[in-house]
Amino acid sequence: MNKRTDLEVHKDVLDELGFDPSIDITLKPYLTSSVVRGKIEAAFKRNADLDADHVHATAEGGNVTLRGHLPTWSERESASRVAWNADGVIAVNNEITVGY
Repeated sequence: MNKRTDLEVHKDVLDELGFDPSIDITLKPYLTSSVVRGKIEAAFKRNADLDADHVHATAEGGNVTLRGHLPTWSERESASRVAWNADGVIAVNNEITVGY
């Protein structure tokens, strides 16, 4: 009987499942809700396309909700883009109202 190493067994299982060993998978560290919110609000302040004083983010895990009031739809969309680009965000619910 031929004994196989654990590595050989794992490789066979991954091959059966169709995993490509050339793909490098890197897990990002978990970020707390307050860290995610802080990253988004800091990014709002750096963004020249929107008035950061009128937009607020709340986060629960990686789920972010944006609230506030902005004068234009383009600023509302900018806020969504900024939030999506922050580390740790997995979903954005944009509840920002638009108008003067």
